[in-house]
Amino acid sequence: MHSIGKAGGHHSSGGEDDEGDLDDDDDGDGIDEITNLNQQQELRRELIVTIEEALREQEALKRHNEELQRQIMLMDPAIYEAQSHQASGDAHAKADAQQMNEHKYLNTLANVHQVRFNLKETQDRYNKMATELQAKLNEKQAKCEEIQAQFKELKRSVAQNAVYSRTGKKIPAEFIKQKEQAEFQKDEEVNQFRLQNIALRNRLANKEKILKKKEQLADGLHLIDFEQLKIENQTLNEKIEERNEELHKLRKKITTTVVILSHTREKLQYVGAQNTHRNLELVELNDKLNDDKISLSKMKKEREVLQKENQKLRQQTGIVNKKSLKTDYDRRSEEI
Repeated sequence: MHSIGKAGGHHSSGGEDDEGDLDDDDDGDGIDEITNLNQQQELRRELIVTIEEALREQEALKRHNEELQRQIMLMDPAIYEAQSHQASGDAHAKADAQQMNEHKYLNTLANVHQVRFNLKETQDRYNKMATELQAKLNEKQAKCEEIQAQFKELKRSVAQNAVYSRTGKKIPAEFIKQKEQAEFQKDEEVNQFRLQNIALRNRLANKEKILKKKEQLADGLHLIDFEQLKIENQTLNEKIEERNEELHKLRKKITTTVVILSHTREKLQYVGAQNTHRNLELVELNDKLNDDKISLSKMKKEREVLQKENQKLRQQTGIVNKKSLKTDYDRRSEEI
């Protein structure tokens, strides 16, 4: 049962791919024609804008010419008469030239009118073609949707009537619904990829056209252009060599700087270690100094106490203060 369903699904997907390829070809042709129509419309707009600008410029020149003639009339009559006599010989030539210019202008207007008429015909033709293509596209989309709906209904009916060979039970409706949703998502992804494929093929065609134009332009280059390109290429190669030498020098400088930096870092670590050791010694000396200060303050206090006691004793014993009396006292003590 499952093998039959897979085979039927594969065959149907193959048919859809064939129809999709045909639709893609038709859509590609239709898109190319619509692109050409858009280009024709842009060309028509550019021509109309150019013609309008030329007409405005002609009107401005006419007004400027009239203003100049008016200024000439307001000039000195003698100068004006001299200039008129001097220009009388060229009057017929200017008149003929003016008639020729008017004739060219009328021919140009006729050509412009013909171009507008041709553009209108082309626009009508391409509008009709676009309408026909849109109708064909709508018809094919409707037919495709109908075929897809019939095929989905067929698959749904086959799945609902199918049973498992071992258990004899039918496939659950929830499982069928999940598979249909997954298939719908895959179809959406396929449609997106098809649209991307069409857009990429159009871009590829445009790039190929541009490449062909560039190749034709390259074929039309003369020997002088190639010589000039050779000279420019040689100049650029010399600049590249100079830049390579500068880059080599910079690399050497960077290497030297890295070595100096590494040495400086090692020295910094060594100096940091010595600094730490000196800081420890400084802490020990500060502690010892504090202890010495404390002992010195104690000794000063003891000295003050002893000085006070000595002063009191000196005040109490007058003999001690005089050396002669003390010597006599000692001598008499020995005699006794």
